[in-house]
Amino acid sequence: AIRLGLDLVRGLGYEAATRIVEARRGSPFADLADLAGRTGLGRRELEAVIQAGALDGWGISRRQLLWDLREALARRPAAPPLPLADRRERAADEPQFAALSAEARMHLTYAHTGIAAAGHLSALVARQMDQLGVSHSGDLVKQPHGVGIRVGGVVVARQTPPTAGGIAFLAIEDEEGLINIILPPEVVANYREALREQFLVIHGRVQRHGAAVSVVGDHLLPLVP
Repeated sequence: AIRLGLDLVRGLGYEAATRIVEARRGSPFADLADLAGRTGLGRRELEAVIQAGALDGWGISRRQLLWDLREALARRPAAPPLPLADRRERAADEPQFAALSAEARMHLTYAHTGIAAAGHLSALVARQMDQLGVSHSGDLVKQPHGVGIRVGGVVVARQTPPTAGGIAFLAIEDEEGLINIILPPEVVANYREALREQFLVIHGRVQRHGAAVSVVGDHLLPLVP
């Protein structure tokens, strides 16, 4: 298993994270009211914990936890929590929320932590890339010099060296590996807004220098998960 530290949760803060760590030393949190009561956290901080997936181990949908949060805050115990057997059962007429898809959970976790440990971020746009005929990084090494190609994924590095005459260099990553992208100055000028996006599809041509393989891009298309 991969554990993410609470300091990664956006909107939580060091003091709030420390409260959680200290409160759970005695015993695990039984439910939302227990968590709220023993930590004294407010709504926004608890929402951040839920959205980041820190409570997924309870087996309750994040949507359901967000719905239950108001009541949990209202009934947070002043005394030690009741045994699980004595806790209030959910009424039959209360809303029941379906579990989020794996992609939706990944997207939420990434949005609230900047990390998606449950899978590769490019999975969030995999369907769009397939529809656009994007080649995987593993296929790139098989392509001859000069052939047209379309690649895509998550932008993991951007560089515009002052000595490169306006050329930009990107590193994008899909589920199979990294792809080096070279963007001529005119392409950089035409796609300045797109270059800020997290997910990109790049159309261009394969450039080979010995064992090194890159793509010289001429068109960029941003993708929204």
